[in-house]
Amino acid sequence: MNDKTTSITYLEKHPEMVFREGKPTAHELMSGLITDAITSGVKSLLVKKLDSWWVVNGDIDWTKKNSREIDDWKEIFNSLIPNNIVGPTSSRTEVIVRVFCEGVFLYDSTSREKCEIGELPPQEVTEVVFQNDGFSIAFKV
Repeated sequence: MNDKTTSITYLEKHPEMVFREGKPTAHELMSGLITDAITSGVKSLLVKKLDSWWVVNGDIDWTKKNSREIDDWKEIFNSLIPNNIVGPTSSRTEVIVRVFCEGVFLYDSTSREKCEIGELPPQEVTEVVFQNDGFSIAFKV
């Protein structure tokens, strides 16, 4: 097992290290994604809740603006990436979303690139995502 796998496995087994309530909440995940987006240069954000799914849409793909210059979504959502603007020991939220959510759906309207991790979103969620310009993350806790 490599260090990355060990770190992610550790996170999975210790949600209390990530979440105030000791378990994942949409509120904390949303807060982390919004912080990551703003500190990465997003100028416009839209947040929408559709049943048990949340959608965060920004004018740019903020996930690829990271300190390690990783531009592959699979790698981004499987890596502990520091958020140096927030603090020296802070981590970006993407991997936490992947670890603790039942489903994640990503879409970039510019490149028409999409990625699905875990449970697929219902049609009403993908319709909202596809209508937005820019980049969207939809997730279900």
